[in-house]
Amino acid sequence: MQVFRFQESKSRGTAEFPIAYYYIDETHPRYQMPCHWHTECEIVHIRQGNFTARIDDTEYAMEPGDTLWIRGGALHSGVSRDCVYECIVFDLDLLRTDLGACQPLLEGLRQNLSEVVPLLPHTCTGIVRAAEDLIRSVREQPVGYAFLVLGGLYRLLGEIQQAGCIRAARPQFPAAYRSTAALKRALSYIEEHFSSEDLTLDTLAQEAGLNPRYFCRFFQQMTRKSPMQYVNWYRIEQAAWKLSHTDYSVTEIAFQCGFNDLSYFIRSFKKHKGVTPKQFSINYKKTGEHFSA
Repeated sequence: MQVFRFQESKSRGTAEFPIAYYYIDETHPRYQMPCHWHTECEIVHIRQGNFTARIDDTEYAMEPGDTLWIRGGALHSGVSRDCVYECIVFDLDLLRTDLGACQPLLEGLRQNLSEVVPLLPHTCTGIVRAAEDLIRSVREQPVGYAFLVLGGLYRLLGEIQQAGCIRAARPQFPAAYRSTAALKRALSYIEEHFSSEDLTLDTLAQEAGLNPRYFCRFFQQMTRKSPMQYVNWYRIEQAAWKLSHTDYSVTEIAFQCGFNDLSYFIRSFKKHKGVTPKQFSINYKKTGEHFSA
């Protein structure tokens, strides 16, 4: 069974050049960004509409032209409103260099001693131009692509540093670390067992190692949904992915995603996506597949 994962482990680009590009609009099956994490850095650039991002326990309201820098390993999610945005995901090791002038910043970022301020607003015009040129190079892959992208990443970091948007990393206190680890365990369990009908609040709390009442409150604070609302939402997202990427029937997909009642699945899907599963599949195949996350 092929699924998208909370802890994304799929390869980005190629082993020689690990960078990937995603274009997300309302036709994309992952238009709303699920809570997940990966070891690579991610840059999100808003082209139109509004996007509310959450990184760990902090929310960022974004508008057209804004750029978001997500450090590797951070839990992050996002809510789109009439939004079109682009992402690139890349391994910071792409920027390994022996140049002494660049080493302090790059090593600080790698070792989480320093960090890029996550929200880089559209008012920072140098950052905006650098981000847009970088994303264009990744998207279009012209002749000289690798050099243009590497140069673009260095240029973007230079603009970020010049704008004063590098800071000492916030210390992560033991309690916050334990909470993040608990949430990651719960998300991983949902990922592995979403197709099971017996996925319960008590089971998730046990996996997280927390009291069910506290777990429910904490989970909702971090994801904006109760655990079971999140399970249902995740199942719908998995179903949307399958509807757009496989030839399974609606009934088969419903059962594969943990729904034992087809009518309930169709109602739930329409509530979340605004169309029936069948119409979603038709619409997606009409528009053609964008770069999928």
